[in-house]
Amino acid sequence: MPGFTPATNITLAAFVALCAVSTTSYALWTRQISPKDKKRIRKQLPVDLDSWRTQQGDDEIVTFAIRIWETLRSTCLEHGYTIWPGTPNYNIYPPDWEHKLPLASGFTYEVPARTVKNATVSKASNVSVVRIRNAMSWPASTRDGHAVVIRVIKVHEEGKEHLDILRKLTTGMNSLWVPNHTLPMFAEIHLEDIVFGVFPKVGYGAENAYDMWAKNSVGDVLEMLMQMLEALEFIHSLNIAHRDAWLDNFLVQWHPESMLKKDISPSRPRVYLIDFEVAVQFPSEYTEEQCLLRGLPLGGSFPDAKDYGRSIAPECETGELHSPFKLDIWQLGTALEHFRTTFSNINTILDGMIEENWRARKGAADTLKALKDEVYSIPPLMLLTGPDPEYLLYPEVP
Repeated sequence: MPGFTPATNITLAAFVALCAVSTTSYALWTRQISPKDKKRIRKQLPVDLDSWRTQQGDDEIVTFAIRIWETLRSTCLEHGYTIWPGTPNYNIYPPDWEHKLPLASGFTYEVPARTVKNATVSKASNVSVVRIRNAMSWPASTRDGHAVVIRVIKVHEEGKEHLDILRKLTTGMNSLWVPNHTLPMFAEIHLEDIVFGVFPKVGYGAENAYDMWAKNSVGDVLEMLMQMLEALEFIHSLNIAHRDAWLDNFLVQWHPESMLKKDISPSRPRVYLIDFEVAVQFPSEYTEEQCLLRGLPLGGSFPDAKDYGRSIAPECETGELHSPFKLDIWQLGTALEHFRTTFSNINTILDGMIEENWRARKGAADTLKALKDEVYSIPPLMLLTGPDPEYLLYPEVP
């Protein structure tokens, strides 16, 4: 063969050997689980969504969750995800987190003001930890080391609407719109009758935005709130109501903590909306007046009223027909009941979010517009102040 030499032969042999190693390595990641083993694994998992959320027997929540996800280790590995090891407490860390920095993914960042020069890995571990509340979800790493969270979405027919809504919001053109703050679903994992969603791990929960450890200014919190309202406005435009729009269902890439340096950063974090377990969607041809429901926002792993632990909106207590879009506003407003500013017009808008009469309560679009009109009329430096301490539960938190 023209041009073929012994040197070429050696190079070709090395290439073949490398391919063999790569193929072996890939096979380890993609080892197929037999149908028999899948059935065996399935039998060890909870039978419905309610059982996923509620620990069984005498197990602690963490013990129960660890047992469930260790059972799923081989299933996750088959799809390229290595679950993180369980710990005796609610904080779960990736393997070797004390010596290895997490890979940047675009969903998690740290604030320089909270780090020190030549920051250690232990200092940066804040961006690695995931705090679990139940067995519904668990952190894992991708093949290339990015952090994700795997969550059970559907069991049998339970969670079907949840899955349909996620697919509608996180795939196709809808997933590309700027106002869509729904956290992307990277992939689905199917095991018998169970469907899991794979999501990127995001830096922090919005429930820490104020009255906790984060030193966010009023301006920081209002920027996040406007994104939350934009998130709700977007899904409402698609006739989707979240019905669980509390702060713990909003995530933020980082907390700006402008109060640490008394300086406003030009970089602003993006807020993401998660957990559509009790969400509902109406036909696209329905008008807002036709999109009405009655009762508590139940569903998924909250099938019964006795399991509902959130504050209850006035319209849900009376059992009257109501707009679930307006319910979203009441829930978000109630979650912010301890956040007030020194600007009376802004406080009036916040108070309007918890108007008892849902018909008189503004929707997401009108609330967002009113808030933008006020916030953008105030010089940014005037918003570089803390929330009104009279409303905070923990005003002395350092």
